Parts: sequence; structure tokens; C-alpha cells
Amino acid sequence: MSKVVTSKNEYDNGGAIAIKGFNFQHAVAALIIICNYEKENFSIYLETKDDIEVTYSDNNFFIQAKSNQLTLNGLVKADKQNKSILSKSLSKTSDKKHNYYKIATIEFSEQEQKKLNKKVSQHLFNNNEIYEINAEAKTKLMDALIKQGLEEEVSKTKLDNCYIYFTPFSKNSENSYYYLLGFMNQCNINVDGGRGKLLLNELLNLIQQKAEKIINNDNEKECKQLNSAFLKSLIKTDKYLTAKDTFVQKLEEQNVINIQNSIQIKEFLLSVGLKHLALKNKVRN
Repeated sequence: MSKVVTSKNEYDNGGAIAIKGFNFQHAVAALIIICNYEKENFSIYLETKDDIEVTYSDNNFFIQAKSNQLTLNGLVKADKQNKSILSKSLSKTSDKKHNYYKIATIEFSEQEQKKLNKKVSQHLFNNNEIYEINAEAKTKLMDALIKQGLEEEVSKTKLDNCYIYFTPFSKNSENSYYYLLGFMNQCNINVDGGRGKLLLNELLNLIQQKAEKIINNDNEKECKQLNSAFLKSLIKTDKYLTAKDTFVQKLEEQNVINIQNSIQIKEFLLSVGLKHLALKNKVRN
């Protein structure tokens, strides 16, 4: 039986309460989904032990999404409870070999980037560059984490699996939205005829709904999940609409309907398909 969570810091409900509309964190979650939804057993959780939590195979990822310019010192700056962004993230999980910690952010200063080593990501971001913290900087971070209550060996193990990722979009919602649309097209997701916007809007709505759910224990965690089976159905909806689109196209070619009517019908059919999938997911949860 799952243990009931009593610690206020175990689940990050503060973020769930604060979310209003599309934001940087949603954009990062959408990017991760677009990159990984076809992987078997892929699941993403919004606002649980971290801003974003991802699992597939034996891998577990805990992602902090921060839209402000960060520094490494800022990651371990202690608050009144002697906790920091990094210590809160690292202290909520075990030190398993396949636990990875990622800070997704806009940018570091040029001086701060000298403390990082460029690395090619094999997880989550489709081989985009991520950065590991160099040895000297890691030692300073570990000293700060030990002062904040983490054990030395645990800090070292977790920091070795901690990476920085710079997003390809800014914190501006319009910039990130249109980047995601273009990226969907790069990933061979059909975005023609308004489908891309309808699909992305539905995906972002689902992300927001999951993030806003308040949970208190492990038994409730699944209500904040989006998994590969559902996401494949959602993102590949266009396959189910091909026959209907072909029929509508024939009506247009035979002058039964005009081009504008054809576009409206196709968008309506897609919208119905997406809403149907979303309703099924809601009922299942």
C-alpha cells in the first residue's frame, strides 16, 4: 500500500494553485511530450514531486522549469527554511542510478556557462545539447547542499545525474507556442489546415488540467498523468480522420461545398475527435 504523504514539501501543489493559463512550464512539458510520446511506457506527471516528472523504461526524470535567468549559486541559495531550488528537488527522491535531474531554463550568463560542460542528451530532448556541471562548480554546490541537510554521498550521486537544459524558446508565450507548432511539423505531426493549432491547444489544455489537480498522497498521483497510450491516440488523431477528410475533399471537388465550408467541416471533425479523446481520458481518470 502506498504511504500517505504528510510532508508539505513532498508534492509541489503550490505550483498547481498558482497556474493560470499557458506558461513556460506548460511549454516545456509540451516539448517533452512531442519528443517522447511514442516511447513505450512513457508517462509524464505535472506538478508532483517536481514541476515535471517523467518515467519510461527504468528511467525517472525530475524536471524544474524556470523561466528566469539562473545562476548555479541561485540554484542552491537557501530560503528561510534553509532549503533551495536544488535541495528541494534532490531531497524528494531516492538516489537510484536511473534517476535524472534536469533544470530547464532560458539562459545562464556567459560567465556562468563557463562552469558547464556541453553534452549531447540521450533522454527527453531528442539529442539536443544539455550541459553537465563541471567538477569545480559541482564541489561548491555539494558543500551548499550538505549545509542544507543532504548527505554527502547522496548529494554526489544525484549531482552526477543533474543537467542543465536551455530551451529553444523564450518565456514569451507567443514565441514558445509557435516554436512548438513548428517543432510538431518537424516531428511529422500533421499541422495542416489548422490541425496543428487545434491539437496543440488541446494538449496544452490537458497539461494545465493535470497541473492544477491537487494531490495529497501517492494513490492520487495517477490523476496528474498523461501516458503514451493516450498521447498516441491524441496526436495521431489525423489518421482516424483521413477517410472523412477524403470524403469532404470529394464534396469540394464536385462543387457540393465551397473551400471555406470544406475547411470549417474538417476543423469541426478534428475538434470533435480531440474532445472525444479528452472526454475518454477524463472518464478514465
